[in-house]
Amino acid sequence: MMLGGASLLGCGSEQEATQPAKASAQPATSGKVKGSHVLVAYFSWGGNTRRRAQKVQELTGADMFEIKPAKPYPTKYEPTTKVAKTEREENARPEVASRVSNMEGYDTILLGYPIWWHDTPKLIDTFLESYELSGKKIAPFCTSGGSPLEESLPTLEQLDKQATLLPGLTANDMDSIEPWLRQLSLV
Repeated sequence: MMLGGASLLGCGSEQEATQPAKASAQPATSGKVKGSHVLVAYFSWGGNTRRRAQKVQELTGADMFEIKPAKPYPTKYEPTTKVAKTEREENARPEVASRVSNMEGYDTILLGYPIWWHDTPKLIDTFLESYELSGKKIAPFCTSGGSPLEESLPTLEQLDKQATLLPGLTANDMDSIEPWLRQLSLV
């Protein structure tokens, strides 16, 4: 699906990040990967980004947190494109439904999102601005129908100048995920 030349893809209270499944291919537990505490945080509208996040979690054994809007986006494509465009034009900050209750315990965040209108969804902006991320590493991965991840990097760089932005990935090809994680020394 396309949204302004970019893909429009799928997606209360404090919430614990979910622990990796015991049957995971990687032996890591409690989000601890090679001496690092890692969180996979993602927003998905239609499911594509969710599937990539699940693959990232499976390979790393990291904890996982789904970023959900307090007010759900429409389920149909056209109305969602209108909402996303309005949010972009207004530089909106839609409310996130829940928070990671122990964000201070993570030093690396693998951040997944679809590219909407050549950028991060504004929900991602809200999520990042909700935490003190100084000293943390953020490795973004996205899904997109045409816009590369690089179009969203200026937004990420502006949102938290104290975090270190690691190399990211346009994760349309599932086979590209493991080499990217190896490059980051997370598998």
